[in-house]
Amino acid sequence: MLVRNYFPFREIVERNWKIFIATSGYAAFISYLHTTKDLDMQQLLELPSYIPAVLGTSLAFFLGFITNSAYDRWWEARKKWGAIVNDSRNFGRQLLTFVDTSDPKTKSIVEKMVYRQIAWCYALKHQLRRQDTSASLQRILGKKDMESLKKWSNQANALTFIQSDALNKLKADRKINLFQTLQIERTMNALMDHLGACERIKNTIFPTQYSFFVHGFIIVFLILIPHGTVSNMGYWSVLLTFGIGFVYLMIETIEISMHDPFDMEPSDTPMSAICRTIEIDLMQMAGAKKVPKPVTPVDGILH
Repeated sequence: MLVRNYFPFREIVERNWKIFIATSGYAAFISYLHTTKDLDMQQLLELPSYIPAVLGTSLAFFLGFITNSAYDRWWEARKKWGAIVNDSRNFGRQLLTFVDTSDPKTKSIVEKMVYRQIAWCYALKHQLRRQDTSASLQRILGKKDMESLKKWSNQANALTFIQSDALNKLKADRKINLFQTLQIERTMNALMDHLGACERIKNTIFPTQYSFFVHGFIIVFLILIPHGTVSNMGYWSVLLTFGIGFVYLMIETIEISMHDPFDMEPSDTPMSAICRTIEIDLMQMAGAKKVPKPVTPVDGILH
């Protein structure tokens, strides 16, 4: 996530420099040919200005549509992680206030459940980024829990299953009543809903037909611009082609960057910082004396 003003100029140039050179060079070539005194050549090169105008307008509407669709994915991902923060805090609060922890054994069970929720957040973060979870989870969980996770491919789901077993034990030992159990279960179900929603966003590929169609028509549009403007603008049509191309390709680049909101791009969801916030809050709820520091931005970007 960006914490300072940022303009993706480098990404735009790196992705589209060949198009900039090709279309601007083509516009310059058309402008040069149009300077000849050959009227037949001039008529052949010219197009009615309304043709690129209509195409550009249609393209702008469609580009706006797919950008809005990509933004919806990005915003839903951010809302889900905001909900994970709230439900993680609720989970910790419910455990620490509902359960009588005067018994050392019961207190140990509750503390392990709180720390498992921290581990759950880190496991989900690493799964969404296709990263190894071992280092983060070993720092938080005990050997028994780490051993239990080895047989699971979805470790966030596995941690929820272990949490349910621990909750059932507290209920069987009459440390919590039925109403309190249902309240905690409701919070755990909400966390599972967030897990499924994040997996759905990650695993649902943004339709490539949209990107292919838009990218192709942007190139066609840029090729037609000098034909529709050269009679009135001459060599200035080169600058016009470059400027319009930069705007359209900039919007396309921003749209593509929002396809996967769980990656490590500057505009993606800062899951590392969010997980650290949850870790700090739950550890302080549990009475930990030493808590980690919040994640700080690197070069103005919070991951």
